[in-house]
Amino acid sequence: MSRTSALVASLLIALGTPVRAQTVSPAVPEVGVPERQDVPDPAIGRFNFAGYRSKRHCTMFAVGPTTVLTAAHCVRGLRAGETHLLFGYSRMEWGAHLTPASIGVVGNDVAVLCLGEPAPAALALAPEAPLEPGEAMVAVGYGTPVRHMQSRTRCPVLREGATDAGRSVVLGCAQSHGASGGPVLNGRGEAVAVISATSRTQLLAARIPPGAAELCAPPARPGEAAREAVD
Repeated sequence: MSRTSALVASLLIALGTPVRAQTVSPAVPEVGVPERQDVPDPAIGRFNFAGYRSKRHCTMFAVGPTTVLTAAHCVRGLRAGETHLLFGYSRMEWGAHLTPASIGVVGNDVAVLCLGEPAPAALALAPEAPLEPGEAMVAVGYGTPVRHMQSRTRCPVLREGATDAGRSVVLGCAQSHGASGGPVLNGRGEAVAVISATSRTQLLAARIPPGAAELCAPPARPGEAAREAVD
């Protein structure tokens, strides 16, 4: 097994359990140290798949009106109706509770959850461009032991690579169980990648596929279908 393969395998094992999240604040966290957020970003939330108080959860985030992304390993074996998306979740409160209409896998450990109604907010996507070593990123997730608040961790890019499944990036920081599916943001707050796995010192994230924000069709407006039928 190559060094990269061994790292990916160990990271995927380490991040198999769900995490808590913290609110997004304007302050930039210290490198590698998760900071709890008192005010959560409304576009990011907990992805629960066994009830509101369940210990089984990941993180998810909206990138379009009805398009939500998370890690593909978080949705394995699940039906859309079994899941709960709690946007802006913090300390047993949330801004919106939605259930996706469908779930699909769109790349290297990236899953898309299509909503039947708009999310309360959405993150902008970063332009398609290679990441430079040392470039500053921020990983956001609901990782233990702070799984009831969003947390933000400042992470420098270590390296980026590509496989047949897609591109991925290794960052010099760690989140913890439950942060899987959370966004990696650049300095402008744009979503760059989806958290896939973590070790004690490094984090693996899958780059977001091009056009991800348009993967789910917008919900029809009331009466739209009827008007089209008459025409």
